[in-house]
Amino acid sequence: MNTALKSVLAAALAGAGLAAFTPAPALHAAGLVAERAEAIFEPELRVRVTGVASDEGRVWIGVYADEAAYEADEEIAQASVAADRHGVAATFDALPAGRYAVIAFHDANGNNDFDRNFIGMPTERFGFSNVSPRMRRARWEEAVFVHAEPQTVAVDLVGAGR
Repeated sequence: MNTALKSVLAAALAGAGLAAFTPAPALHAAGLVAERAEAIFEPELRVRVTGVASDEGRVWIGVYADEAAYEADEEIAQASVAADRHGVAATFDALPAGRYAVIAFHDANGNNDFDRNFIGMPTERFGFSNVSPRMRRARWEEAVFVHAEPQTVAVDLVGAGR
């Protein structure tokens, strides 16, 4: 803390009838007084995807931080991993604690797009955190989870696709 700030703080606290707290220099030297506190806890999030139909293409995984981003398909983090019919996983280690939802799909043909047929039905397998509706996109309330400690979230892909 710089000298000017200490003086202002001491004057403000003294004016309020309080004594300013100044840790002893020995406590600073011993590392017992933090100069700066970490404002955000960033626990690791691991997403495990099952239901991958083949070893072809890639599995795309997106993490969404709020309902508006979820509805707009604006992920806060994403990963693309080689498909494996036994399942795949991705780890996200820079996410602050909070509420999130995950969407994943198997891009079997490798065109970097979630393919649909002429009436808009998905032609590739897809899934969400917490729920696996077959005929529609999961709503935010269904897919959202609290991320406050290291955890693994499971996504099971459903639907047509190879």
